Amino acid sequence: MNTIPPKGHRIAKYAFKLPSDAKRIKVEARLNYMSHDQAVADKLLGKGAVKVPMVETKALARAYGADLKAIEAPQKLSRR
Repeated sequence: MNTIPPKGHRIAKYAFKLPSDAKRIKVEARLNYMSHDQAVADKLLGKGAVKVPMVETKALARAYGADLKAIEAPQKLSRR
């Protein structure tokens, strides 16, 4: 599930394999807000009657070295 309940939180873990010769990896995370799901709006009002806006509330990036230790402080990303 990719939603966070009102006044709640959700912790997620992601795993992926890096190439054996990787020297650095940059991770970007973006938190988006939608007042309700597009599928709900389509079901209640008819498909395409309204487009539910998505607002980016937070976006951070951090780079890590091959040893997975952070090599730079978190950076705010520009909003899309």
